[in-house]
Amino acid sequence: MPSLLQNNPVARILAWTFGIMGILGNLTILWHQHKCKLLKIRAHNSSNTHQQHATRKTSLVTRYLICNLAIADLLGSIYLIIIASADVYYGYHYPNVFRNPNRGNVTNPWLLSPFCHLSRFIFFLSSIMSIALTFVIAVDRFIAVIFPYSKFRFDLYRCRIITTACWFIVICYALIPTIRHLIYRITKGFDSNSNLCLYRDVVRKHTFNFIRSRQIIYFILTGAIIVLYNAIIIYVKLKSSNMRSQLNKVEKKIFLVMLFITISNIFTLLPTFLVMIFSNNREFNISIQSFQLMLPIFIFAIYFSAAINPIIYFVFTNSSKYKAILSSCFKTQKETTIPLNTHCSTLQKSNFVDS
Repeated sequence: MPSLLQNNPVARILAWTFGIMGILGNLTILWHQHKCKLLKIRAHNSSNTHQQHATRKTSLVTRYLICNLAIADLLGSIYLIIIASADVYYGYHYPNVFRNPNRGNVTNPWLLSPFCHLSRFIFFLSSIMSIALTFVIAVDRFIAVIFPYSKFRFDLYRCRIITTACWFIVICYALIPTIRHLIYRITKGFDSNSNLCLYRDVVRKHTFNFIRSRQIIYFILTGAIIVLYNAIIIYVKLKSSNMRSQLNKVEKKIFLVMLFITISNIFTLLPTFLVMIFSNNREFNISIQSFQLMLPIFIFAIYFSAAINPIIYFVFTNSSKYKAILSSCFKTQKETTIPLNTHCSTLQKSNFVDS
């Protein structure tokens, strides 16, 4: 059946799967953050109060950053559900309109929908905000590990100011294509770029400059993130074993959570930018049909991180609980097997005496 995604089953599966998983997972994270702490801190002795205070401070900052990242991922998941739902709706109600996507003078009814404008805004907001928050997380980990007693270390107040500024800047950036579409009412076009509610401008130079600026933002932030985490890893390796042991379990666990979330965010954003670069380079000779087929798949693959980040978060933060459950199970098994063995030995002794 003709539709927005042009009968692309892989794109449909990715949109529904990542969208549903992302919404459920990130809503669970937001609910979980209001119910319990990121990492439970137990005071073992009174002489460790300074370290406990620093750990609580780190946990609060981490929880706040995780919540903001979950909101950005949640918006991306909503984008997927909107596109997937529009694919079903317009494919059912307007099959003849989408049957021939190469017509240039026919109005695309999907482009007139307010949900398309909302999707366009959400797409640019969530994708840029995700990498921006990942950079903020990397800076926080860099200061916390290498300069743990620095006065510039993030606290909750500074973190709120930084994230609020990031949200404001990225919202203004994401409004640019939305406002221009509303002003010029670009309603023609049935290609993947139009159906996915990406940026199309009446002036092609504006479209090129906006896409290029997004690529520059991505590569600058990604490069900075890689440098920061490499510096952290090198610093920890060069430390002596005594100094390395000063990093408590909470700090190590937070570092691992943030590292894996960062890796997922970077690698899911990378394919789309490579496709954009290759499509604009004539040396690769990518046909229009292949590009139209690949674009929805790679755009939806961006939000694989929105679906996998909640899993990473819960696996690492609840690993101690799982270990405790497993250890308790093994203990109960041992307690049940030991009495049986002793009971068998007593029976053997009694039989030996009777004989």
